[in-house]
Amino acid sequence: MNMLDITFIDPFEDQKYKGFFGRFRRSSKFFRTYLRNPFWLIFGIFIVVFAMTVVVSYAAKSQAFEFVSSIISDIFRGNGIIGSDNTISVVNLFLNNLRAACVSFILGFVPFLYLPTVSVLGNAIIAGLMVGYIGVGLNYDLLHSLLYVLAGIIPHGIFEIPALLLACAMGYATCTQLNKQIFRKRTKWPFDTMMGEMGWYIVLKIIPLLIIAACVETWLTPMLMRYVRFTEEYSDPSALEGLELFSHIWLIFGFSENDDNEKLRVKPPRLGGNERIGVFATRSPFRPNGLGLSSVKIKSILIEDGAPVIEVYGADLMDGTPIYDIKPYLPLFDIREDAVNHLEEKMNDLTL
Repeated sequence: MNMLDITFIDPFEDQKYKGFFGRFRRSSKFFRTYLRNPFWLIFGIFIVVFAMTVVVSYAAKSQAFEFVSSIISDIFRGNGIIGSDNTISVVNLFLNNLRAACVSFILGFVPFLYLPTVSVLGNAIIAGLMVGYIGVGLNYDLLHSLLYVLAGIIPHGIFEIPALLLACAMGYATCTQLNKQIFRKRTKWPFDTMMGEMGWYIVLKIIPLLIIAACVETWLTPMLMRYVRFTEEYSDPSALEGLELFSHIWLIFGFSENDDNEKLRVKPPRLGGNERIGVFATRSPFRPNGLGLSSVKIKSILIEDGAPVIEVYGADLMDGTPIYDIKPYLPLFDIREDAVNHLEEKMNDLTL
């Protein structure tokens, strides 16, 4: 069979595509030529799967809570994104998102299967499951759970989600290009030219978006902080004298919106949600005494209208949660060098 003699025209021979700023124009044209249709397809899949998962996860809130709890712990703490002091590492967060974007792109080098769509499905499902997670954790209805999740995602998500979807679109376009070459179909650009433009697109568009998203999630999103406010009988600022000398505090609070407190044996997410152990051997919110304990970082101690207000990082509490006591975090006593956690070891054995 005779091969077709195809001459490719350089789409960037125009002078306006030369130089540093011309490179940005090239990236924009590359999107319009190769990525626009795959991107909107990927975006549509994401929205549809997210919406479907929202409905399903809220209908099965308890299972969603256990599953997402495990995922959050594995992703954020397992990858060093959230440290032991509950603060976010901007570098680790960026590297984790960049790794996810690169994997989505690389999956496109497997022909025929369009594996980048699997990455889209996974992210959409996790985001949708968060709605069920919030529904259980904060006892919100579907609308308020959805609004809560969106409020937490939107500040950094307007940068992070497009970057990840663009990486998936690049993988999708790569798979399409490979399929055409395998079947000897005409393509707009040579494969090496396309790969070169994708490399520049990652550098000029995706990496900056992920850097901005990591910075926003690390520093701006936490500004949607939790504030510890005091009822009138405890609003004397003198009660907080000396607290500014500590970096962290313990909050002893009540699971005020949790009505299901009769479980004496629960399924910890860290054990895969398949094995029950005693509630007092876990940190499950479903507790007979309804009390919770949270270690938080003090950002500032303010005085508003003569009453003290503590602004804190890392408080996984809903608005209006009653706090019964505050104690300073004392490294000398609260860190036990001889402490062991055989449950964690058991969990690691299960995952090997």
